[in-house]
Amino acid sequence: MTAVAKSRLGIYGIVALVVIGVTIVSVVALRLYYDILADTPQKAVRAYIDTLNKGDLTKLYDMTRGASSQSQAEFAAMVGSLVRERRLTADAVALEAIGRQGNTYYYRLMAKLRTSDGSYRLLPLILEAGQEGKVWRVGVYLPPAALPPGQ
Repeated sequence: MTAVAKSRLGIYGIVALVVIGVTIVSVVALRLYYDILADTPQKAVRAYIDTLNKGDLTKLYDMTRGASSQSQAEFAAMVGSLVRERRLTADAVALEAIGRQGNTYYYRLMAKLRTSDGSYRLLPLILEAGQEGKVWRVGVYLPPAALPPGQ
């Protein structure tokens, strides 16, 4: 056994096993870091949807991209009309990554919109998550074709 370990083939085999072991441990550690510790756009979108479903409009204002263009009271009135009496709820289980452009990530999720007669209608929402400084912020994405003419 010691003769094999002292031969060149034995030494190369041991070095190869050590390199493979270090690589596997590094990949697993990196994956755990991203899943547990790191701020990711997916975590930001899930936290945004949870905050929307809870109706915490102050926290939602802080998490929304471009919300600073309006006052917190205006934002609360606008979003409050949607989440009042649970008219809009989002099902985060249906979250689907659909793309990325630069440092902005896009996700599609299905939201339930309660109509005036009490029934529900599924509404697809496209959310964008972008990093502002070290914080991920989320907003509803409206492609240019969705905007009315003259905007």
